[in-house]
Amino acid sequence: MRTIVIAALSMFIAGVAACGASQTQETKQAKPRVIIQDSSILIVNDFDETIPIEIPFGVDSDVLEKESYSALDVLSNFLKANLELDLIEVQGHSDRRGTPDHNLDLSERRAKSVVNYLVRKGIVPSRLRSEGFGSKRPAATGTSESSWSQNRRVEFVIIRQTPIE
Repeated sequence: MRTIVIAALSMFIAGVAACGASQTQETKQAKPRVIIQDSSILIVNDFDETIPIEIPFGVDSDVLEKESYSALDVLSNFLKANLELDLIEVQGHSDRRGTPDHNLDLSERRAKSVVNYLVRKGIVPSRLRSEGFGSKRPAATGTSESSWSQNRRVEFVIIRQTPIE
């Protein structure tokens, strides 16, 4: 009986490992790409184009998190390939904790940190501008960490586009 239990347990563990490996392979194959909806530029992954990849920030921080680099690199390459997008506004946002003045300053610094990253990646500075909105335009309502983290973000908006002939 003990041998059967050990064999069944081994098969279960092998199955879980195989399932995890296939999920890991799918995750590795999901690559961010850029789509345009109205005047918004969204970075999405290949598997789910309905949920934009967030460019998150920590609490009271304007420092880009390393997990954002790959999505911003995809955006940088997209902007290099689409020179007709003359002016993109990087809009910074914050959660509602803190004073309105502090949140406005923080959101402006967040937008500027993204602009600086894109410039370091080769985007001409005159094609980018930053704007902070503080907590005036929440993506999520509520008083949970989940809601607050969704509001610590940046968004990308096409301000001017010139057709290339």
